[in-house]
Amino acid sequence: MKWIIEWRERCTVLRFEGDLVVGATQFFETGLMPWLKTPFIPILLDLSDLRIIASAGLSALVKLRHAVEATKIPLVVVRPSREAWQVLTIARFDHLFEFVDSAEQGVARLEESVG
Repeated sequence: MKWIIEWRERCTVLRFEGDLVVGATQFFETGLMPWLKTPFIPILLDLSDLRIIASAGLSALVKLRHAVEATKIPLVVVRPSREAWQVLTIARFDHLFEFVDSAEQGVARLEESVG
C-alpha cells in the first residue's frame, strides 16, 4: 500500500493504493489526516485502486467524514473498484462523500467549487 500525491493548481490529489483492511487503516488515516489540517487546499481522494474494504476500512471512512465536517475542507472521492463500491453501497456509505467516476471529473468539480 502507498500514497501518491499530486499537486494541481487548485487542489491536491491523494491517491491511495491498497486495500482498507485491518492493518492498513492506520496507514490510511495517518497518510490522510494531516492534509485536513491545511484548510485552504481542496482534496481529491482517489480510491480507484481500492478493491477490498473491510469493517475497519468503513470505520476509517467514518473518521474521515467527521474530520472533513470539522475542518470544512472541500473533499471529493473517486469511486473505488466495483467490488469495494458494492460494499459501500450495501453499507449505505455511497452518500457519505461526494463520489465521482474519475480523477479528472473530481478535479473539475473541485475547481468549480473554489472557482
